[in-house]
Parts: sequence; structure tokens; C-alpha cells
Amino acid sequence: MVVVSARLEEELGQLEQEEAQQYLESLGLSEPGLNRLIRAGYDLLGLQTYFTAGVQEVRAWTIPKNTKAPQAAGVIHSDFEKGFICAEVYASDDLFRLGTEAKVKEAGLYRKEGKEYVCKDGDIMHFLSNVCPLCSDQQTQTFRVHNGCLKRHSVPRLKQHPEIIL
Repeated sequence: MVVVSARLEEELGQLEQEEAQQYLESLGLSEPGLNRLIRAGYDLLGLQTYFTAGVQEVRAWTIPKNTKAPQAAGVIHSDFEKGFICAEVYASDDLFRLGTEAKVKEAGLYRKEGKEYVCKDGDIMHFLSNVCPLCSDQQTQTFRVHNGCLKRHSVPRLKQHPEIIL
């Protein structure tokens, strides 16, 4: 059972983040009731979250627990599952602790995972796929261009797309 006080949640919503955290601590709580409610709901439904992060946005994606990387990619677009090569993965907890993706890489916590990788709650994932954004109607984050598309599209045209890594 999760207890949530509507009055407390309203009061927290009117405070600055630092003040809200101090108020929670003074009550002996570590987080708002709504956070606990959401976490309990996800757990009850057998769901978890992974993230994708690009230059312009970070997105959260909901998947069932024990989902493998290709199926997680398929939540974004079915072609990503079909063309799955690998996933570059690191934990959001590591990012929060170390501060930057570069520091996560320096610490050796940024890794490549294959088709059998079971996603963990809070993973930050970057999928490599053989699907080309110029051959697909899907707006994507980043692609490594495969040989077929290098033959199909001119390099100057490919360079016009910052999401493409040649």
C-alpha cells in the first residue's frame, strides 16, 4: 500500500526543489508520495524505463521488465528492432554520480551490448541500426551509415544530416 497526502503533495508543488527536499527530510521522507505511487505502479505492472539521449532531447521509454535490447529498440520504431546491430549502454545512476557521459566513458562504464542484453531499469541506450534515416520515414537520434546507404546516397547529402555518423 502506498500512502499519499494530497495536501502534502500540493505544498511540495509550491516550493522550490531545494526547499521541498528540506521539507520532506524534516518529515522523515526521502521522496514525495507521487514518486512512490508511480514506482509502485510500474512494479505492479512489471514495467521499467530506459532513456535515449541526443543533443536536443532526452526521452524516457517504458518497456516490460526483462526486455532484450532489440525489442527495446522496437519500442521506438519497428525498423530499429529489425535492423538492430548493438546498443551502447550506461546506467543513469552512473551519469548522475559522475556528471557527464565523457566521465562515464573514462570510468569504463559505457559499453556495447548485443541482441541478448536484458535492459535494466534506468539504462541510457543508444541503438546502432542498419536502418538509414534517408531510406526511412522515421526521425531518429543517430545512425551509423551502412554500406548500402553509402552506395545509395551521395556523401554530401549524408553530411547534411547531423544525426548520421559516417
